[in-house]
Amino acid sequence: MRGVPKTFRVLDGWPLDYARAGIPLYLIVDPLVTPRTVTLISDPLPDLEPFDDRQPYQRILTVEEGGVLELPEPFGIKLETSALFE
Repeated sequence: MRGVPKTFRVLDGWPLDYARAGIPLYLIVDPLVTPRTVTLISDPLPDLEPFDDRQPYQRILTVEEGGVLELPEPFGIKLETSALFE
């Protein structure tokens, strides 16, 4: 999956399962990469099947530690990512 963070690729089917369940936002905090990152995955495809080969989420946004990540509604907040690594 080109353009998808390595952490996301190794989650072994979880993103597909979450997208199929209709979970709209999926947040991954990765303290093991350098620089440390936070990835917001959102907008699941509505018509996913088991073992679907498509990317299950339409939007993937990764920011490095210290960056600000805007969480869409229903949260509607700006998340200061450095606080997640304290």
